[in-house]
Amino acid sequence: STIQKRRIQPLRTTNEPTIQVWSHEITNSGAPLVLLDLLRQWKQSGQMPSNISFNYPNSSREDQSLISSLKDEGINFKPYHMAEVYFNKGDVVILNSTAQPQQLYEKILSGLEDDTIEHLYFYIHEDDETTTGVTREYSNRIKKLIKGNKITIYTPSDQSNNNWKKHFKETNNIHSMPGHVTFHKGMFKKRSAKDFNTINFIIAGSREPRKGIISVLNALATVHKYHIQQNPDKYRDFTLTIVGDDHKNDFHNRF
Repeated sequence: STIQKRRIQPLRTTNEPTIQVWSHEITNSGAPLVLLDLLRQWKQSGQMPSNISFNYPNSSREDQSLISSLKDEGINFKPYHMAEVYFNKGDVVILNSTAQPQQLYEKILSGLEDDTIEHLYFYIHEDDETTTGVTREYSNRIKKLIKGNKITIYTPSDQSNNNWKKHFKETNNIHSMPGHVTFHKGMFKKRSAKDFNTINFIIAGSREPRKGIISVLNALATVHKYHIQQNPDKYRDFTLTIVGDDHKNDFHNRF
């Protein structure tokens, strides 16, 4: 069958409770990198348990060089078809990003509701519910599970934290957990007045339409055409830098 052809290996080899970590993809992009940073800190602390598996949907994007380097670090992510996924009594799930397959949502929420899954730790990277269609679809079920202390949600900022508390109408079990930033020597340097002759705009995020890049380009093009070109002596020049995954040079085709 198609599923057998795509099968990598059984997801479970034991009936004992485990911790299942799920990333929506394995790439050098925002949400996966935040998860990998957390996993590395956990592993380096010496407190990561042995009964843990690292998983991602086999239909999602993957960077084989990243997967290989993570395996060398002892973080061995494997792809799975949703039909292969199941949970044992007492399992704990760590779900990174809302951009997960609907089938995975169904299995996790059902497992929480019938007490097969002990707890879900859900890191929602998105700012609010307007960008997460699947999460909106399951809002009522998630809300009940939050209230029942079966789901703990983490968000990347205080503002997004407030947005999700408002959406789920809950103040408990929803916490802010900003990303870990490492400051390197030389990152900051003293600026002179001439450094501000040009304004440097920076957009962070994968280069694709849903990140809002087109809106920014349209806004800057409008400013340039109707203001800067009309009064060049009044305005400073500017540059735009987009920092993010270019999907293997597929930038133009994704717009």
